[in-house]
Order: sequence, then C-alpha cells, then structure tokens
Amino acid sequence: FSNNAGDTLVGTDFVGADIEAEPLKGKVGLGTWWTQAEFDNVKVVNNKNGRVLQQDKFMLPTNFWWKWQKITDGNWKIKKGKLQQTNSWHAYNPLGAISVFGDEDWSDYTYTFEATKLEGGEGFLIPFLYEDENNMFFWNIGGWSNTKTALQRVENGVKSEALFETMTNFTVEEGRTYEIKLVVSDYNIKGYIDGELQFDYDPQVNTNAECYQVVSTDEE
Repeated sequence: FSNNAGDTLVGTDFVGADIEAEPLKGKVGLGTWWTQAEFDNVKVVNNKNGRVLQQDKFMLPTNFWWKWQKITDGNWKIKKGKLQQTNSWHAYNPLGAISVFGDEDWSDYTYTFEATKLEGGEGFLIPFLYEDENNMFFWNIGGWSNTKTALQRVENGVKSEALFETMTNFTVEEGRTYEIKLVVSDYNIKGYIDGELQFDYDPQVNTNAECYQVVSTDEE
C-alpha cells in the first residue's frame, strides 16, 4: 500500500476475532543428559476425573518396546523392574537421550515417576508436552553441570535456554531416588521434587494474528 497512500489519514478502530488459546497438551517421557539413570513407577493421571491414562512399573523386559518411543541416542533397557538409560555419553544433540510414551492429545494431567541417578555429570532431562521432535518442553533437573533445575522449550526445532522464572538451585545426588511430579493444567505447569514445589509457570500462549490497516482520503 506504500504506492497508493492517500493525502489525509483517517482515525479508525479495528476489532479482530476472539481466538481461544488451545490448552497445553502432548506426550510425556524420560531422559538424561550425559548421565546414567533408572526410572520406575511412571504414571499419568487425568486431573479432572482421576482416571489413569497410562502407567508403567516395568515388570516385563519387553514393556519398553511395547509402550515407549526412543527419540534420540541412549541405551534403554528394563532391569530388575526399572527402566535404565546406561549411556553416560552420546553424540551431541539438543535433546539428550530421551524416550516418550502416551498420546499427543493428553492435556490436563499429572505425571509422576521415580528417578535415580546412577552415574554421570548431570541429572535428568524430562520431556513432556511432546508434540514431535521439534516441539516439546523439557524439565532439566541437575543441568548446567548439576547445579540448577529449570524448564526449557523446543519450538520449531530451536531449544531455548533456561526459562529464567522456573530456575532454582539444585544438585542431583548419585544413588538417591527422587519422586518427580509435573502437573499440567490448561495453561499452567507446576513441578515438584519430593513434594516440594520447584516452579509454577504460565507459558505464553499466543492467540493473536498480526493485522494492520491504514485508512486515508485522497484530495483529488
């Protein structure tokens, strides 16, 4: 419109459509960053009706291949009723060693599991709200050389740095079992370790489409 500008601008109001934000949704998962760990008692519960959406106690060695999807590097196996990731090293990728399970349409859920660090330099890297390899959230527990815990987000293939408002000091102890809980509501995420709240975060959900208008009159 720069080639057809009028002589006098006219003030106008433009009102767009109300677009309802979609609730947060996606699969859940387990993972590590250059660390060996084991996991147990995985459960996902619907917050509204208390129904168990999925659970895994890893009683059968074949459970992992039936229920889980390996996304990146990692040596995953079920041993003595626990799911283990036994690679301390992996080719560099922004996702670490992760596997996911569940339904990409899951929303409004509570995700709980037990996690134990076996050895390595960091801690747990927990994917959730997983849509695909290019879109998900992570809870990085024991990241940044095992000094911090914080959320990170992968959006359109780009992984963010720590979401500052979710960062706290935290060190994962080797051999200690932690009870981890993530509570996902429509537009909010809460994270707990051993019953203690670590963050309460409202992701920005953009429901607006950009639109511009200029109204002018021509003196001719």
